Amino acid sequence: MRNTKFCNIRFNLDNPIHRKAWEYLRTMDRSKYKSYSNTVINAINAYFENEYSSNSNETEWEKQLDKRIMSAIKKGFTDVISTNITERIFNNDNPELAADDIDWDFLGDTESDIEK
Repeated sequence: MRNTKFCNIRFNLDNPIHRKAWEYLRTMDRSKYKSYSNTVINAINAYFENEYSSNSNETEWEKQLDKRIMSAIKKGFTDVISTNITERIFNNDNPELAADDIDWDFLGDTESDIEK
């Protein structure tokens, strides 16, 4: 006796997702897809293999993406801050950009290193 399991699939044609799947099966190229069973089996296997394998890969990929984004943001933020501070220090022509207006506390305890 063959080792075969049977499973019935019902398509509710009032449900758009079911109708779409039924239309795919009904209009599939029979020279390429020989049977409904093999087509459904291949689709199920591809779906779950993709889902199971992508969970760990996406998580690692997302972590790497997060690191790259944060690195770019930090670099951009550092560039903007340093440019702004440099403009305030060396642009004495513009009273709006006075070095005395900079809150140097963000640097820590460096009050003695900064000339006013």
